[in-house]
Amino acid sequence: MKKVKGLTLMEVLVAMIIGAIVITAAGFAFEIFVNKTISFKKINKTTANIQRLSTLLTIDVLNADIILKNESDNSFKINCSGKELTYEINPTYTLRLYRDEKDTFFLKNESVEFLYIQDTSGTANSTYINKIVLNYILDGEKEVCIFNKQYDADKLMQAEAQANSNAGN
Repeated sequence: MKKVKGLTLMEVLVAMIIGAIVITAAGFAFEIFVNKTISFKKINKTTANIQRLSTLLTIDVLNADIILKNESDNSFKINCSGKELTYEINPTYTLRLYRDEKDTFFLKNESVEFLYIQDTSGTANSTYINKIVLNYILDGEKEVCIFNKQYDADKLMQAEAQANSNAGN
């Protein structure tokens, strides 16, 4: 009689257990990879939003004739060569408005601070903003964006003269 070669039941069970362990480890590795990829995409999108907002706001501030704060909320207006832009800072998003165009940046806003020009007496002139500090939360970390505006002295004097003439009327 011919002897048939084969595997014993114990050898098959050991092979199945080793295979199950390898498949389980591969599944966990795949899950970790997918979670890291999703987290990276989220952080990358938020970083791109901050970069885009920072670029637009830097350009707008540099080209601005005047920056005025809205007294009722965390919004401000930028007047630039006859065009008027509005930025609204909310806890979950920042909105940039120009005519019918809207740019929305979905960022967690912690706070916004406005610093005003000091007049000759040392008191703040609450009309002209010369520094905007935006504090965002990016992946649990605080991200600070600072925008400075240097006003032209001639334009400030003209605006002051115009404000005084309007007050006299």
